[in-house]
Amino acid sequence: MTDTVINDELLGRIQRAFEKLQTPGLALTVVHGKDSGDGIRWNSQIETWGRRNDQGDRFDGQTIFGIGSISKFSAVLCVGLLIDRGTKIADGTKLSWMTRVRSILPWWGIGPYREDGEAFGYDTGQDATLQDLAGMRTGMPIHLAARRPIDPEAALRNQRHLRSFAKMRETFLYNNESIYALAHIVTVFSGTRYPEFVKEHVFDALGHTIIATDGYQRRLVASDSGYTRGLPESSGWWTDTDGKWLYSGGISTTADDLVIFTRELLDPRVLPKAAVESILTPLTCIPSHIALIPGFSTIAMHPGSMVGQSSVFVLSRSLKFGLWAYVNERGIGASILPALWQTILDFVCGLSDQGRLKKLSANPPARPLPDLPAFEARDHETQPKDLVGIYHDPGYGTMTLESFTSAPAEDQRALELGCKGAGLDLDPKRMLFVKHGGFFVHRVVFHHEKGLVYRWITFLCARSSGDYIADVTGTGRAVFVLGDRPGFGMFDGWCDLLGAVKVAPCEDDVAARAETWYDRVA
Repeated sequence: MTDTVINDELLGRIQRAFEKLQTPGLALTVVHGKDSGDGIRWNSQIETWGRRNDQGDRFDGQTIFGIGSISKFSAVLCVGLLIDRGTKIADGTKLSWMTRVRSILPWWGIGPYREDGEAFGYDTGQDATLQDLAGMRTGMPIHLAARRPIDPEAALRNQRHLRSFAKMRETFLYNNESIYALAHIVTVFSGTRYPEFVKEHVFDALGHTIIATDGYQRRLVASDSGYTRGLPESSGWWTDTDGKWLYSGGISTTADDLVIFTRELLDPRVLPKAAVESILTPLTCIPSHIALIPGFSTIAMHPGSMVGQSSVFVLSRSLKFGLWAYVNERGIGASILPALWQTILDFVCGLSDQGRLKKLSANPPARPLPDLPAFEARDHETQPKDLVGIYHDPGYGTMTLESFTSAPAEDQRALELGCKGAGLDLDPKRMLFVKHGGFFVHRVVFHHEKGLVYRWITFLCARSSGDYIADVTGTGRAVFVLGDRPGFGMFDGWCDLLGAVKVAPCEDDVAARAETWYDRVA
Protein backbone atom coordinates (compact mmCIF):
# COMPACT_ATOMS: atom_id res chain seq x y z
CA MET A 1 0.00 0.00 0.00
CA THR A 2 2.06 2.90 -1.28
CA ASP A 3 0.07 5.20 -3.55
CA THR A 4 -1.88 8.08 -2.06
CA VAL A 5 -5.67 8.18 -2.00
CA ILE A 6 -6.36 11.92 -1.91
CA ASN A 7 -4.44 14.59 -3.84
CA ASP A 8 -2.58 17.73 -2.79
CA GLU A 9 -5.46 20.02 -3.76
CA LEU A 10 -7.85 18.27 -1.34
CA LEU A 11 -5.15 18.18 1.34
CA GLY A 12 -4.83 21.93 0.95
CA ARG A 13 -8.56 22.39 1.54
CA ILE A 14 -8.36 20.23 4.67
CA GLN A 15 -5.35 22.22 5.89
CA ARG A 16 -7.18 25.52 5.47
CA ALA A 17 -10.24 24.22 7.34
CA PHE A 18 -8.00 22.93 10.13
CA GLU A 19 -6.31 26.31 10.50
CA LYS A 20 -9.61 28.19 10.31
CA LEU A 21 -11.11 26.19 13.18
CA GLN A 22 -7.91 26.49 15.26
CA THR A 23 -8.15 22.83 16.19
CA PRO A 24 -5.13 21.63 18.22
CA GLY A 25 -4.56 18.34 16.36
CA LEU A 26 -6.06 16.24 13.58
CA ALA A 27 -5.30 12.73 12.31
CA LEU A 28 -6.61 11.15 9.12
CA THR A 29 -6.18 7.64 7.71
CA VAL A 30 -7.67 6.54 4.39
CA VAL A 31 -7.58 3.13 2.68
CA HIS A 32 -8.94 2.53 -0.83
CA GLY A 33 -8.74 -0.48 -3.12
CA LYS A 34 -8.71 -0.21 -6.91
CA ASP A 35 -9.18 -3.06 -9.36
CA SER A 36 -6.12 -3.78 -11.49
CA GLY A 37 -5.04 -6.49 -13.88
CA ASP A 38 -3.40 -8.38 -11.02
CA GLY A 39 -6.31 -8.03 -8.60
CA ILE A 40 -7.06 -5.28 -6.12
CA ARG A 41 -4.35 -2.71 -5.47
CA TRP A 42 -4.71 -1.27 -1.97
CA ASN A 43 -3.60 2.30 -1.42
CA SER A 44 -3.38 4.03 1.92
CA GLN A 45 -2.60 7.46 3.29
CA ILE A 46 -1.88 8.91 6.73
CA GLU A 47 -2.02 12.64 7.33
CA THR A 48 -1.64 14.51 10.62
CA TRP A 49 -1.78 18.17 11.54
CA GLY A 50 -1.07 20.25 14.63
CA ARG A 51 0.00 19.36 18.14
CA ARG A 52 -0.92 16.67 20.61
CA ASN A 53 -0.41 18.59 23.87
CA ASP A 54 0.27 21.95 25.47
CA GLN A 55 4.02 21.41 25.20
CA GLY A 56 3.71 21.69 21.43
CA ASP A 57 4.73 18.10 20.62
CA ARG A 58 3.78 17.31 17.05
CA PHE A 59 0.76 15.12 16.32
CA ASP A 60 2.05 12.29 14.13
CA GLY A 61 1.23 8.75 13.05
CA GLN A 62 2.52 7.34 16.34
CA THR A 63 0.48 9.63 18.60
CA ILE A 64 -1.96 7.57 20.61
CA PHE A 65 -5.56 8.72 20.96
CA GLY A 66 -8.88 7.34 22.15
CA ILE A 67 -11.45 6.19 19.60
CA GLY A 68 -14.38 6.35 22.03
CA SER A 69 -17.46 4.35 21.10
CA ILE A 70 -15.78 2.94 18.00
CA SER A 71 -14.18 0.59 20.55
CA LYS A 72 -17.49 -1.30 20.58
CA PHE A 73 -16.57 -3.10 17.37
CA SER A 74 -13.68 -4.82 19.13
CA ALA A 75 -15.97 -6.50 21.66
CA VAL A 76 -18.19 -7.83 18.87
CA LEU A 77 -15.12 -8.98 16.96
CA CYS A 78 -13.75 -10.86 19.98
CA VAL A 79 -17.01 -12.78 20.40
CA GLY A 80 -16.77 -13.58 16.70
CA LEU A 81 -13.30 -15.04 17.32
CA LEU A 82 -14.65 -17.28 20.10
CA ILE A 83 -17.43 -18.51 17.82
CA ASP A 84 -14.98 -19.18 14.99
CA ARG A 85 -12.87 -21.32 17.35
CA GLY A 86 -15.79 -23.60 18.15
CA THR A 87 -16.03 -22.53 21.80
CA LYS A 88 -18.55 -24.64 23.73
CA ILE A 89 -20.95 -23.49 26.43
CA ALA A 90 -21.83 -25.44 29.60
CA ASP A 91 -24.29 -27.84 27.92
CA GLY A 92 -21.73 -28.84 25.31
CA THR A 93 -23.23 -26.96 22.39
CA LYS A 94 -21.12 -24.60 20.35
CA LEU A 95 -21.24 -20.90 21.01
CA SER A 96 -23.10 -18.99 18.29
CA TRP A 97 -24.77 -15.65 17.78
CA MET A 98 -28.06 -17.38 18.61
CA THR A 99 -26.79 -18.54 22.04
CA ARG A 100 -28.96 -17.20 24.85
CA VAL A 101 -27.16 -14.76 27.13
CA ARG A 102 -28.51 -16.47 30.25
CA SER A 103 -26.99 -19.79 29.22
CA ILE A 104 -23.64 -18.06 29.86
CA LEU A 105 -24.58 -15.50 32.52
CA PRO A 106 -27.58 -17.02 34.39
CA TRP A 107 -27.92 -13.94 36.59
CA TRP A 108 -28.05 -11.47 33.69
CA GLY A 109 -31.20 -9.50 32.98
CA ILE A 110 -32.50 -6.12 31.95
CA GLY A 111 -35.06 -3.84 33.55
CA PRO A 112 -38.80 -3.91 32.89
CA TYR A 113 -40.47 -2.63 29.78
CA ARG A 114 -43.50 -0.53 30.63
CA GLU A 115 -46.47 0.05 28.39
CA ASP A 116 -49.12 2.47 29.62
CA GLY A 117 -47.55 2.29 33.07
CA GLU A 118 -47.65 -1.51 33.23
CA ALA A 119 -44.34 -3.22 33.95
CA PHE A 120 -43.60 -6.49 32.16
CA GLY A 121 -41.04 -7.54 34.77
CA TYR A 122 -37.39 -8.59 34.90
CA ASP A 123 -37.85 -11.45 32.45
CA THR A 124 -37.71 -8.93 29.61
CA GLY A 125 -34.32 -10.30 28.57
CA GLN A 126 -34.82 -14.00 29.27
CA ASP A 127 -34.66 -14.93 25.57
CA ALA A 128 -31.99 -12.41 24.55
CA THR A 129 -29.20 -13.82 22.39
CA LEU A 130 -25.68 -12.67 21.62
CA GLN A 131 -27.05 -11.42 18.32
CA ASP A 132 -29.54 -9.24 20.20
CA LEU A 133 -26.67 -7.74 22.19
CA ALA A 134 -24.51 -7.10 19.14
CA GLY A 135 -27.44 -5.62 17.25
CA MET A 136 -28.60 -3.56 20.25
CA ARG A 137 -32.12 -4.89 19.98
CA THR A 138 -32.81 -5.71 23.63
CA GLY A 139 -35.09 -2.71 24.09
CA MET A 140 -32.70 -0.88 26.41
CA PRO A 141 -31.51 2.66 25.54
CA ILE A 142 -28.14 4.12 26.43
CA HIS A 143 -28.86 5.26 30.04
CA LEU A 144 -25.94 7.71 30.07
CA ALA A 145 -26.88 9.22 33.44
CA ALA A 146 -27.25 5.88 35.24
CA ARG A 147 -25.19 4.83 38.26
CA ARG A 148 -21.82 3.68 36.97
CA PRO A 149 -20.10 1.05 39.12
CA ILE A 150 -16.57 0.51 37.86
CA ASP A 151 -16.58 -3.27 38.26
CA PRO A 152 -17.88 -4.79 34.97
CA GLU A 153 -19.98 -7.50 36.61
CA ALA A 154 -21.52 -4.98 39.00
CA ALA A 155 -22.40 -2.80 36.02
CA LEU A 156 -24.10 -5.75 34.34
CA ARG A 157 -26.10 -6.59 37.46
CA ASN A 158 -27.18 -2.97 37.67
CA GLN A 159 -28.95 -3.36 34.31
CA ARG A 160 -31.85 -5.08 36.07
CA HIS A 161 -32.69 -1.69 37.55
CA LEU A 162 -32.61 0.19 34.23
CA ARG A 163 -35.86 0.54 32.35
CA SER A 164 -36.31 -0.89 28.85
CA PHE A 165 -38.14 1.24 26.30
CA ALA A 166 -39.16 -1.37 23.75
CA LYS A 167 -39.95 -5.05 23.61
CA MET A 168 -37.22 -7.51 22.70
CA ARG A 169 -36.24 -7.20 19.01
CA GLU A 170 -38.90 -4.56 18.42
CA THR A 171 -36.44 -1.86 17.39
CA PHE A 172 -32.81 -0.75 17.49
CA LEU A 173 -31.77 1.32 20.53
CA TYR A 174 -28.13 2.36 20.76
CA ASN A 175 -26.56 1.63 24.15
CA ASN A 176 -23.39 0.75 26.03
CA GLU A 177 -24.89 -1.95 28.23
CA SER A 178 -25.07 -4.58 25.47
CA ILE A 179 -21.35 -4.20 24.83
CA TYR A 180 -20.54 -4.62 28.54
CA ALA A 181 -22.22 -8.02 28.39
CA LEU A 182 -20.41 -9.14 25.22
CA ALA A 183 -17.00 -8.12 26.57
CA HIS A 184 -17.69 -9.84 29.89
CA ILE A 185 -18.63 -13.02 28.02
CA VAL A 186 -15.21 -12.89 26.34
CA THR A 187 -13.63 -12.87 29.81
CA VAL A 188 -15.83 -15.76 30.99
CA PHE A 189 -14.79 -18.07 28.13
CA SER A 190 -11.17 -17.02 27.72
CA GLY A 191 -10.26 -16.73 31.39
CA THR A 192 -8.41 -13.57 30.39
CA ARG A 193 -9.24 -9.94 31.11
CA TYR A 194 -10.94 -8.46 28.10
CA PRO A 195 -8.24 -5.77 27.60
CA GLU A 196 -5.58 -8.47 27.41
CA PHE A 197 -7.65 -10.69 25.11
CA VAL A 198 -8.40 -8.00 22.54
CA LYS A 199 -4.79 -6.84 22.55
CA GLU A 200 -3.33 -10.32 22.07
CA HIS A 201 -5.83 -11.81 19.64
CA VAL A 202 -6.69 -8.74 17.56
CA PHE A 203 -4.17 -5.94 17.74
CA ASP A 204 -0.98 -7.94 18.33
CA ALA A 205 -2.12 -10.48 15.73
CA LEU A 206 -2.39 -7.68 13.18
CA GLY A 207 1.07 -6.39 14.05
CA HIS A 208 0.00 -3.15 15.66
CA THR A 209 3.04 -1.40 17.04
CA ILE A 210 1.20 0.71 19.62
CA ILE A 211 -2.13 -0.04 21.25
CA ALA A 212 -3.39 0.91 24.68
CA THR A 213 -6.19 -1.07 26.23
CA ASP A 214 -5.85 0.24 29.77
CA GLY A 215 -4.69 3.31 31.64
CA TYR A 216 -1.30 1.83 32.57
CA GLN A 217 -0.36 1.30 28.93
CA ARG A 218 -1.50 4.81 28.03
CA ARG A 219 0.94 6.30 30.49
CA LEU A 220 3.84 4.54 28.77
CA VAL A 221 3.35 6.11 25.35
CA ALA A 222 3.00 9.48 23.64
CA SER A 223 -0.65 10.06 24.47
CA ASP A 224 -2.66 12.89 23.02
CA SER A 225 -4.27 15.53 25.24
CA GLY A 226 -7.94 16.25 24.71
CA TYR A 227 -9.29 19.80 24.58
CA THR A 228 -12.57 21.68 24.86
CA ARG A 229 -12.66 25.30 23.69
CA GLY A 230 -8.88 25.24 23.67
CA LEU A 231 -8.60 24.12 27.30
CA PRO A 232 -6.93 20.77 28.11
CA GLU A 233 -9.58 18.32 29.26
CA SER A 234 -9.49 14.61 30.10
CA SER A 235 -11.52 12.08 32.05
CA GLY A 236 -10.44 10.37 35.26
CA TRP A 237 -10.46 6.83 33.93
CA TRP A 238 -8.28 7.94 31.04
CA THR A 239 -5.31 8.01 33.40
CA ASP A 240 -6.37 6.34 36.63
CA THR A 241 -8.78 3.41 36.33
CA ASP A 242 -10.47 1.51 33.54
CA GLY A 243 -13.19 -0.84 34.71
CA LYS A 244 -16.05 -1.32 32.33
CA TRP A 245 -15.41 1.91 30.40
CA LEU A 246 -12.89 0.11 28.24
CA TYR A 247 -15.60 -2.21 26.95
CA SER A 248 -17.68 0.44 25.25
CA GLY A 249 -15.24 3.25 24.63
CA GLY A 250 -11.78 2.85 26.10
CA ILE A 251 -9.46 1.57 23.37
CA SER A 252 -6.69 3.88 22.21
CA THR A 253 -4.60 3.51 19.09
CA THR A 254 -2.64 5.45 16.44
CA ALA A 255 -3.13 6.56 12.86
CA ASP A 256 -0.38 4.15 11.76
CA ASP A 257 -2.14 1.17 13.31
CA LEU A 258 -5.59 2.18 12.08
CA VAL A 259 -4.40 1.77 8.49
CA ILE A 260 -3.61 -1.87 9.27
CA PHE A 261 -6.95 -2.43 11.01
CA THR A 262 -8.97 -0.79 8.23
CA ARG A 263 -7.28 -2.85 5.53
CA GLU A 264 -8.05 -6.01 7.53
CA LEU A 265 -11.74 -5.13 7.74
CA LEU A 266 -11.90 -4.53 4.00
CA ASP A 267 -9.82 -7.57 3.05
CA PRO A 268 -9.29 -10.08 5.93
CA ARG A 269 -5.92 -11.79 5.71
CA VAL A 270 -4.96 -12.43 9.35
CA LEU A 271 -8.19 -12.64 11.33
CA PRO A 272 -10.79 -15.30 10.46
CA LYS A 273 -13.06 -13.97 7.75
CA ALA A 274 -16.18 -15.15 9.60
CA ALA A 275 -15.16 -13.18 12.69
CA VAL A 276 -14.59 -10.03 10.67
CA GLU A 277 -17.95 -10.51 8.98
CA SER A 278 -19.55 -10.54 12.44
CA ILE A 279 -19.05 -6.79 12.83
CA LEU A 280 -20.07 -5.93 9.29
CA THR A 281 -23.49 -7.56 9.03
CA PRO A 282 -26.91 -5.90 9.40
CA LEU A 283 -27.20 -7.45 12.87
CA THR A 284 -24.50 -5.45 14.66
CA CYS A 285 -24.06 -1.93 15.92
CA ILE A 286 -22.58 -0.33 12.79
CA PRO A 287 -25.81 -0.26 10.74
CA SER A 288 -27.44 2.00 13.30
CA HIS A 289 -25.59 4.77 11.49
CA ILE A 290 -25.97 3.51 7.93
CA ALA A 291 -26.42 6.08 5.20
CA LEU A 292 -27.70 4.82 1.86
CA ILE A 293 -25.91 6.68 -0.90
CA PRO A 294 -28.11 6.53 -4.05
CA GLY A 295 -26.28 5.04 -6.98
CA PHE A 296 -23.22 4.07 -4.99
CA SER A 297 -23.36 1.78 -1.97
CA THR A 298 -24.17 1.35 1.67
CA ILE A 299 -21.85 3.40 3.85
CA ALA A 300 -21.30 2.31 7.45
CA MET A 301 -20.38 5.17 9.78
CA HIS A 302 -19.87 5.31 13.52
CA PRO A 303 -18.72 8.30 15.60
CA GLY A 304 -16.72 8.09 18.79
CA SER A 305 -16.41 10.74 21.45
CA MET A 306 -14.70 11.10 24.78
CA VAL A 307 -13.99 14.02 27.05
CA GLY A 308 -11.95 16.39 24.89
CA GLN A 309 -11.76 14.05 21.89
CA SER A 310 -13.87 13.20 18.82
CA SER A 311 -13.45 10.62 16.06
CA VAL A 312 -15.32 8.99 13.20
CA PHE A 313 -15.03 5.69 11.33
CA VAL A 314 -16.44 5.23 7.82
CA LEU A 315 -16.38 1.97 5.85
CA SER A 316 -17.77 0.80 2.52
CA ARG A 317 -16.77 -2.68 1.43
CA SER A 318 -18.43 -2.31 -1.97
CA LEU A 319 -16.40 0.85 -2.61
CA LYS A 320 -13.34 -0.79 -1.01
CA PHE A 321 -13.01 2.33 1.09
CA GLY A 322 -12.29 3.00 4.74
CA LEU A 323 -11.56 6.18 6.69
CA TRP A 324 -10.75 7.18 10.26
CA ALA A 325 -10.56 10.79 11.34
CA TYR A 326 -9.75 12.07 14.81
CA VAL A 327 -9.53 15.52 16.37
CA ASN A 328 -8.40 16.34 19.92
CA GLU A 329 -11.15 18.90 20.44
CA ARG A 330 -14.66 18.22 21.76
CA GLY A 331 -15.98 21.70 21.08
CA ILE A 332 -15.76 23.76 17.91
CA GLY A 333 -13.00 21.68 16.36
CA ALA A 334 -15.15 18.55 16.21
CA SER A 335 -17.37 20.22 13.60
CA ILE A 336 -14.74 19.44 11.00
CA LEU A 337 -15.33 15.66 11.09
CA PRO A 338 -18.67 15.35 9.22
CA ALA A 339 -17.51 17.77 6.51
CA LEU A 340 -14.17 15.98 6.31
CA TRP A 341 -15.35 12.42 5.75
CA GLN A 342 -18.13 13.41 3.35
CA THR A 343 -15.74 15.55 1.29
CA ILE A 344 -13.22 12.71 1.02
CA LEU A 345 -15.95 10.22 0.11
CA ASP A 346 -17.15 12.59 -2.65
CA PHE A 347 -13.57 12.72 -3.96
CA VAL A 348 -13.17 8.93 -3.96
CA CYS A 349 -16.50 8.56 -5.77
CA GLY A 350 -15.52 11.13 -8.40
CA LEU A 351 -18.12 13.70 -7.34
CA SER A 352 -17.61 17.44 -7.49
CA ASP A 353 -16.70 19.39 -4.37
CA GLN A 354 -19.79 20.53 -2.45
CA GLY A 355 -17.91 23.18 -0.48
CA ARG A 356 -18.49 21.54 2.91
CA LEU A 357 -15.08 22.47 4.29
CA LYS A 358 -15.47 26.11 3.22
CA LYS A 359 -18.75 26.46 5.11
CA LEU A 360 -17.19 25.65 8.47
CA SER A 361 -17.05 28.57 10.89
CA ALA A 362 -14.41 29.18 13.53
CA ASN A 363 -16.96 31.04 15.65
CA PRO A 364 -20.37 29.46 15.11
CA PRO A 365 -23.22 30.92 17.17
CA ALA A 366 -24.35 28.96 20.19
CA ARG A 367 -26.94 26.40 19.18
CA PRO A 368 -30.07 26.94 21.29
CA LEU A 369 -31.77 23.90 22.71
CA PRO A 370 -35.03 23.05 20.93
CA ASP A 371 -38.26 23.92 22.70
CA LEU A 372 -39.83 21.15 24.73
CA PRO A 373 -43.28 19.93 23.61
CA ALA A 374 -46.16 21.83 25.16
CA PHE A 375 -47.36 20.57 28.53
CA GLU A 376 -49.85 22.38 30.76
CA ALA A 377 -48.91 21.74 34.39
CA ARG A 378 -51.32 22.05 37.28
CA ASP A 379 -50.87 24.84 39.81
CA HIS A 380 -49.27 24.07 43.16
CA GLU A 381 -47.91 26.33 45.88
CA THR A 382 -44.76 24.32 46.70
CA GLN A 383 -41.48 26.26 46.33
CA PRO A 384 -38.05 24.89 45.28
CA LYS A 385 -36.77 25.11 48.87
CA ASP A 386 -39.49 22.63 49.92
CA LEU A 387 -37.98 19.98 47.61
CA VAL A 388 -34.39 20.17 48.88
CA GLY A 389 -33.40 16.67 49.99
CA ILE A 390 -31.90 13.31 49.03
CA TYR A 391 -33.51 11.13 46.34
CA HIS A 392 -32.61 7.63 45.14
CA ASP A 393 -33.19 5.25 42.23
CA PRO A 394 -31.61 1.73 42.35
CA GLY A 395 -30.26 1.95 38.80
CA TYR A 396 -29.34 5.62 38.68
CA GLY A 397 -28.09 6.11 42.21
CA THR A 398 -28.59 9.06 44.55
CA MET A 399 -29.29 12.72 43.81
CA THR A 400 -28.86 15.33 46.52
CA LEU A 401 -30.91 18.39 45.61
CA GLU A 402 -29.91 21.73 47.13
CA SER A 403 -30.82 25.30 46.36
CA PHE A 404 -28.87 26.74 43.45
CA THR A 405 -27.81 29.79 45.44
CA SER A 406 -26.08 27.54 48.00
CA ALA A 407 -23.98 25.79 45.33
CA PRO A 408 -20.26 26.67 44.97
CA ALA A 409 -19.81 30.09 43.37
CA GLU A 410 -17.80 28.72 40.45
CA ASP A 411 -20.57 26.24 39.68
CA GLN A 412 -23.16 29.00 39.75
CA ARG A 413 -21.17 31.16 37.33
CA ALA A 414 -20.33 28.35 34.91
CA LEU A 415 -23.83 26.87 34.85
CA GLU A 416 -25.51 30.25 34.33
CA LEU A 417 -23.18 30.99 31.40
CA GLY A 418 -23.79 27.51 29.99
CA CYS A 419 -27.55 28.04 30.12
CA LYS A 420 -27.30 31.40 28.38
CA GLY A 421 -25.16 29.87 25.64
CA ALA A 422 -27.88 27.29 25.07
CA GLY A 423 -30.57 29.94 24.83
CA LEU A 424 -32.00 29.35 28.31
CA ASP A 425 -32.86 32.40 30.41
CA LEU A 426 -33.33 31.02 33.92
CA ASP A 427 -33.92 32.52 37.36
CA PRO A 428 -31.36 31.26 39.94
CA LYS A 429 -33.92 31.73 42.74
CA ARG A 430 -36.17 29.14 41.09
CA MET A 431 -33.45 26.53 40.64
CA LEU A 432 -32.21 23.40 42.40
CA PHE A 433 -28.65 22.13 42.01
CA VAL A 434 -27.18 18.61 41.88
CA LYS A 435 -23.52 17.65 41.84
CA HIS A 436 -24.00 14.48 39.81
CA GLY A 437 -20.44 13.17 39.53
CA GLY A 438 -21.13 10.81 36.61
CA PHE A 439 -18.95 10.25 33.56
CA PHE A 440 -21.48 11.66 31.11
CA VAL A 441 -23.31 14.04 33.47
CA HIS A 442 -21.31 16.27 35.84
CA ARG A 443 -24.02 18.65 37.04
CA VAL A 444 -27.82 18.82 36.92
CA VAL A 445 -30.02 21.87 37.45
CA PHE A 446 -33.77 21.81 38.05
CA HIS A 447 -35.64 25.03 37.14
CA HIS A 448 -39.16 25.56 38.48
CA GLU A 449 -41.66 25.89 35.64
CA LYS A 450 -45.14 25.59 37.16
CA GLY A 451 -46.67 23.71 40.06
CA LEU A 452 -44.62 20.56 40.67
CA VAL A 453 -43.08 20.53 37.19
CA TYR A 454 -39.40 21.46 36.81
CA ARG A 455 -37.10 21.64 33.83
CA TRP A 456 -33.93 19.55 34.21
CA ILE A 457 -30.71 20.55 32.44
CA THR A 458 -27.56 18.39 32.29
CA PHE A 459 -24.00 19.68 31.95
CA LEU A 460 -20.51 18.46 31.20
CA CYS A 461 -17.92 20.56 33.03
CA ALA A 462 -14.18 21.08 32.65
CA ARG A 463 -11.52 22.93 34.60
CA SER A 464 -8.17 24.16 33.31
CA SER A 465 -5.78 27.02 34.13
CA GLY A 466 -8.25 28.55 36.54
CA ASP A 467 -11.13 28.48 34.04
CA TYR A 468 -14.25 26.44 34.72
CA ILE A 469 -16.73 25.84 31.91
CA ALA A 470 -20.06 24.03 31.68
CA ASP A 471 -21.69 22.82 28.45
CA VAL A 472 -25.40 21.98 28.34
CA THR A 473 -25.90 18.43 27.06
CA GLY A 474 -29.61 17.85 27.51
CA THR A 475 -32.89 19.09 28.92
CA GLY A 476 -36.33 17.81 29.79
CA ARG A 477 -38.90 17.91 32.57
CA ALA A 478 -39.25 16.40 36.01
CA VAL A 479 -42.49 16.02 37.94
CA PHE A 480 -42.32 16.03 41.74
CA VAL A 481 -44.81 14.13 43.90
CA LEU A 482 -45.70 14.74 47.55
CA GLY A 483 -47.79 12.58 49.87
CA ASP A 484 -47.34 8.90 50.78
CA ARG A 485 -44.50 8.26 48.31
CA PRO A 486 -42.62 11.51 47.80
CA GLY A 487 -40.11 11.73 44.99
CA PHE A 488 -39.85 12.82 41.38
CA GLY A 489 -40.05 11.28 37.93
CA MET A 490 -37.82 12.21 34.99
CA PHE A 491 -39.24 12.68 31.47
CA ASP A 492 -38.32 13.95 27.98
CA GLY A 493 -35.20 11.84 27.45
CA TRP A 494 -33.44 11.51 30.80
CA CYS A 495 -32.81 7.82 30.07
CA ASP A 496 -31.48 8.57 26.61
CA LEU A 497 -29.55 11.82 26.42
CA LEU A 498 -28.83 11.04 22.77
CA GLY A 499 -32.48 11.78 22.05
CA ALA A 500 -33.74 8.49 20.61
CA VAL A 501 -36.18 7.76 23.45
CA LYS A 502 -38.41 10.32 25.13
CA VAL A 503 -41.45 9.89 27.38
CA ALA A 504 -43.92 12.77 27.65
CA PRO A 505 -44.41 14.16 31.16
CA CYS A 506 -47.55 13.42 33.15
CA GLU A 507 -48.85 14.32 36.61
CA ASP A 508 -50.78 11.10 37.27
CA ASP A 509 -49.14 7.78 38.22
CA VAL A 510 -45.77 9.52 37.90
CA ALA A 511 -43.76 6.72 39.54
CA ALA A 512 -45.12 4.14 37.10
CA ARG A 513 -44.93 6.23 33.96
CA ALA A 514 -41.66 8.11 34.44
CA GLU A 515 -38.51 7.14 32.59
CA THR A 516 -36.80 7.04 35.99
CA TRP A 517 -38.39 7.45 39.41
CA TYR A 518 -36.39 8.79 42.37
CA ASP A 519 -37.79 8.10 45.84
CA ARG A 520 -37.15 10.76 48.47
CA VAL A 521 -35.06 9.11 51.18
CA ALA A 522 -34.13 12.12 53.34
